[in-house]
Amino acid sequence: MTLPALMPLAIMASAAVDDDDVTPGPEGFLLTALVVALVVLLMLDMVRRIRRTTYRAQIRERLAAEEQDRQSGVDDADDGTDTTDPADADATPTDEPPTPTR
Repeated sequence: MTLPALMPLAIMASAAVDDDDVTPGPEGFLLTALVVALVVLLMLDMVRRIRRTTYRAQIRERLAAEEQDRQSGVDDADDGTDTTDPADADATPTDEPPTPTR
């Protein structure tokens, strides 16, 4: 059969079916909800993987900078700044607990 011969059948079929009767139904709704849920899960997984890759790149940069500093002889702990608390300068460390005052 050729296309012109099938045209009357298509016209009769479209006239016989009411547009309100043709709906996706519960199966269509469930399938659409499933696709939406899968897309959301894929997006969450993608964001997690991108974040993990970014963190790994930042850590690699830090490690490379530390290695370069170590090879050049610069130590971060010996940068000339005093990190001791002046209030602790008078205190002497002892093994004895403090005596209570009355």
